[in-house]
Amino acid sequence: MTAPLRLVAYLLARLDWTGPSPNERKTHDRQQRGETVADAAHRLTEPYHRVRAAHSTVQRPPASDEHRRAMLEQLTAGLAAKKAAVAARAR
Repeated sequence: MTAPLRLVAYLLARLDWTGPSPNERKTHDRQQRGETVADAAHRLTEPYHRVRAAHSTVQRPPASDEHRRAMLEQLTAGLAAKKAAVAARAR
């Protein structure tokens, strides 16, 4: 892409600024009395965010130095065995 700002300007020029936004259209019938569009959108997405946060995976603590050393030794031993097998086949 040679001119990313021109793409942004083009996309903004294609937007229909005269009517309601897509977000306003989605929340129009779901707004409560005296509620703004932003408040309605926040209220409608809040349960989704709560469920997503509750079901997101928690990362385990980082591996200990002993575990890393053991895994490195296992990896180097496996690679050395493969290298030896390739060398034996090449003879």
